[in-house]
Amino acid sequence: MAKKKSDSKESLIDLSKHENPNYNQMLGTNGILTSIKVSKPSKETWFRCHPTEHVGLFIAEIPVRGSLKKKNFLVQGETMALHQELLSTLDVTRSCCCHLVATSTNAMMIWPRKLHTGEGDALESHTTAEEAFKASVDGFIKMKWNGGGYSWVSPRDPSIFKDPVWPEEQSIVDLCNLAFKGQIIKDMDHPAVLQADGRAL
Repeated sequence: MAKKKSDSKESLIDLSKHENPNYNQMLGTNGILTSIKVSKPSKETWFRCHPTEHVGLFIAEIPVRGSLKKKNFLVQGETMALHQELLSTLDVTRSCCCHLVATSTNAMMIWPRKLHTGEGDALESHTTAEEAFKASVDGFIKMKWNGGGYSWVSPRDPSIFKDPVWPEEQSIVDLCNLAFKGQIIKDMDHPAVLQADGRAL
């Protein structure tokens, strides 16, 4: 058999360096995440939620200027009085349970799942999102929005998925500190607040 051209040269790829599913360990961070995004898992993403790593936070979804996208900001006033003023001014602020999520490719993210406020009946979006979270603790799921609530599916062959490699040295609070660095609304001069109360366009 004729020798392939690539066989006669030293291979560029060293497969021994591609066996560890934890991407962050491969970067030499010893399992310590140096960045993590805040996002709801997309409908194409297989994901699992950590069973215990979650925390309740006030999150504001702020439209990105010139785009249809939105960005999540932590709402946390410098004083309690200022905090309450921010919550009453920013209509887009929601009480969220922030979950640590691992995808099937072992990427990590923070999912800010919106919570029922306790006023009136819970919306279907709240109850179905909570049910999806519970399902994702037991195994990988894909979740999508159906207009009124969320639905999800489990894989036909769950055995193809490896268990997530969760960060052991960082708590959910540590990870949220990392995720929301530079994305905090803490005073009334934030551009989102200026727009919300009519002081800026």
